[in-house]
Amino acid sequence: MDKQLIYFIHILFVGPLLLYIYYIGNNLSLRNNDLEYIEIFQIIRLLGILVILYHIYQILQYRGLI
Repeated sequence: MDKQLIYFIHILFVGPLLLYIYYIGNNLSLRNNDLEYIEIFQIIRLLGILVILYHIYQILQYRGLI
């Protein structure tokens, strides 16, 4: 399997899925006044952003643009 495909899957699906999990979980926690898991959802958001940025960097490096 080509490395570019793995990078694109992470950029297009895995990272946005983590951001979607953050969005839904955070809204449900705030709506139900259950603030116990807010920090967990913040970590999930950070992971989603990092996954996207890291794999963008990797694909640019793989193509020799940086």
